[in-house]
Amino acid sequence: MRRLWLVAAALVWGLAVGAAGLGRLRVSPYAVKVDGDPREAFLLGARPLPMSDAVTGRPDGSVRAYVLATREGLYVAVLSTEPDGGRGLLRPLPWAPPQEWVLGDWMAVRLGEGAGTRLFLMVPGAMKTVLDGEGLPVEGPPPWRAAESVFGRTWAGEWLIPWASVPREREGRFCLEVLRGRKVRADGVVQESLSQSSPGPASWRWGGRGLSFAVPSRFPEAATEPRALKPYDVRPYIPAGQGAREAHSAAPAGQEVTAWLEVPPGEGTVSVSVSPGLEEVRASRLDFWWQAGRREEIDALFPVRVAAGMGDVLVGERLFPEPKEGFQPDGMPQRFVVKGRVPAGAKPGTLLVPIRIERGGHVLGEIPWKVKVAPALPPPSRLVGAYYLDPKESHWGPDLRDLAEHGLTAVTCPARDGAGWRRFQEEAERAGLDGRWALHPDAVPAGEEAWAYVADEPATVEAIGRARPRALAAKARGLKPWAALAWPNSLGLATVLDGVAVPPNLAGQARRLASSRRWLYVQGLRENPFYNRVWAGLLARAPGVDGLWVFCYAPAGDGGADDWAGPMIRYDALVDPDGKGGRLDTVQFEALRAGIVDGRLLDALGPARARAVLARFPGALEALRGEYWRARDRGWSFPELRQALVAAWARP
Repeated sequence: MRRLWLVAAALVWGLAVGAAGLGRLRVSPYAVKVDGDPREAFLLGARPLPMSDAVTGRPDGSVRAYVLATREGLYVAVLSTEPDGGRGLLRPLPWAPPQEWVLGDWMAVRLGEGAGTRLFLMVPGAMKTVLDGEGLPVEGPPPWRAAESVFGRTWAGEWLIPWASVPREREGRFCLEVLRGRKVRADGVVQESLSQSSPGPASWRWGGRGLSFAVPSRFPEAATEPRALKPYDVRPYIPAGQGAREAHSAAPAGQEVTAWLEVPPGEGTVSVSVSPGLEEVRASRLDFWWQAGRREEIDALFPVRVAAGMGDVLVGERLFPEPKEGFQPDGMPQRFVVKGRVPAGAKPGTLLVPIRIERGGHVLGEIPWKVKVAPALPPPSRLVGAYYLDPKESHWGPDLRDLAEHGLTAVTCPARDGAGWRRFQEEAERAGLDGRWALHPDAVPAGEEAWAYVADEPATVEAIGRARPRALAAKARGLKPWAALAWPNSLGLATVLDGVAVPPNLAGQARRLASSRRWLYVQGLRENPFYNRVWAGLLARAPGVDGLWVFCYAPAGDGGADDWAGPMIRYDALVDPDGKGGRLDTVQFEALRAGIVDGRLLDALGPARARAVLARFPGALEALRGEYWRARDRGWSFPELRQALVAAWARP
């Protein structure tokens, strides 16, 4: 028995000092581009490696690491959050020998164990080297590729190490450790911290035990045909088994529908065409781009771009319209959104509208698009408005038409004088919008009816005190004062306001407010389009709520198509700048449009029929009562709810 105990103890000890985490690599049939931009890690579904502090063993959210097996070799990506935009990165002196580079900031991929350890190391400034387990340069290092870059608030690195350069263990496995060495300077003292992909604390200079992976024996074949995707799925990577051969939509006559597609990488421009059956058909490419991470809100029910401790994130948001020459390839799978409007005179039933995808002038594939049609809806009965802030009169006409086409019914007026007010009202009337919502009440000419915005989220005693006389002054002029009230201590202002807009967390207070009109207001740009849709479709019908305001339509200023905006993350706008003075549609704006139609279907069905449909979708009735978060991740999607609503509306 004692001998068996010693053998077991030796085996446990051997496993403890050896590589841990006997995991499986995710594999991709597609090639990666090593240029310092690690978007491939997200677009190709690389496996995330949780990082921890080497001293305490606790999770380190300031560093993210990903690993992926490709035919060319092992791909590793590291994203290190740099709140100062990388300005504080400690770079080595140009003449410093490679073994001294680790005295500054560095990141590395460690492969192998013992005497075969190889440290593929990079430092800021695109300097790279290979060190051994003792920290000395390796003579005749194996071939490998790496690149690093700083963007937004991230220092990122990419590695591609050919399989021939990966040291092997027994049974074709290899040991991997991802490291980020950071120098922390405070009060004239420089200290080092080390983040590692091994779990638990580490006593070695180069991290912990490492993770053991098997070299893939085979790789999947690359996809050759396009596939349909679930609408509004903006995950950068969607596994192969989650696609479909058909696209499905549902809408009343006269409303817009969308089909979501993915096309595999390949040579030649891609074009998308749709057979007759829908009107105003156009295709857009869903773009994934980096957006800066500044956490501005704490409430987890208000999803922000970045979780605590993380930096820039890859966001699927902008919709680039199809150019005349088609969409250019970029080496990655491409997402497309095809939009079309059901004819106003379409009869209830199902439209079959094939989508054809061509590459380089040759047909790549065809996807059937089945659109369930219901009778046209009655006119909207609830307000859906947008904060509109753009002072440029040349933008007013096209912007207001865009808002009307997305189903909004009202818009704030940014004019600062009487002449501007009248011009804005003319444009709003032409677009079919109510534009009598003055952000600057002094601009409203005497004798005209309008709503006067008198306060924006007053929080202090002084701000609340200033709002009250403004409201009374507006009433004295014959205007209707309204305000956005975000804090419980300001809700008493409702007694002197004709309209009050409150955020979703105060939806339960709406019915008790003294104002005659009560709306919700939300930020328009959210990472998950679920929120735009649930707010517009369900929450805007909470007890005591008369409609919805969205902040805002467009960011202040033209901006660029690749800029990292200020602390409000591009002002939470529904559209993005295209860098040419124009606008880019977004997934979130389309989700808002869909939510508006969902809500109009509920209104048209009436309370009893609407509740009968919603009862089949867990959490939907709770969202209708104000608890919108209960509808998330309940095993159903809003496109499925839309199918049910359209079917109910189509029945006599």
